[in-house]
Amino acid sequence: SWGDRPSNRLLRESLDEDHLPSELMSSRPESIATKWATNPDAVVFAENLGTYYRKFVDKPQELHRWSTRGANRYGFRVYLADSPLQLQQIFVGDSIFTVRNEWEHPVDTPEHLELCKNIRLALAPLGIGFFSVAFHKSEGKLRVSAIQRDVPLPWFASIQDSVFSELTNILVGTK
Repeated sequence: SWGDRPSNRLLRESLDEDHLPSELMSSRPESIATKWATNPDAVVFAENLGTYYRKFVDKPQELHRWSTRGANRYGFRVYLADSPLQLQQIFVGDSIFTVRNEWEHPVDTPEHLELCKNIRLALAPLGIGFFSVAFHKSEGKLRVSAIQRDVPLPWFASIQDSVFSELTNILVGTK
């Protein structure tokens, strides 16, 4: 999935459009399939605009089946990614922990650190200091595909001591 609704506006105001998903909205799966045909190796993240149910779709036929079950009644919101590979980072105050980097994206470059800083600043008005960001590549560019405000423990279990230490420092005011 991608783009938590409460932060969409803030992200759009604070980030370069190149870092946000290119979305397509339609009630006709065939128009989405046409766009998909330009990049047949892409993967699709689809959302039913009526129920907000989100689903990973790996074949155009699956999108057609979903629409015959009523999803086209409200329309779809679709995001195409180059592959299902993901970069997942957890933000704790000013610290960032990489928990998944499936294509080994360089996370310590000035460009990536600036993007992370802008994401943090975009979410500051919401008072969010602990969240996760998933990135995908789409059209060869790194895009913010999802922001998770309630980060499940299994996502960071292998580094939980570091994350909890950072959270504790924030809560007691030593950071």
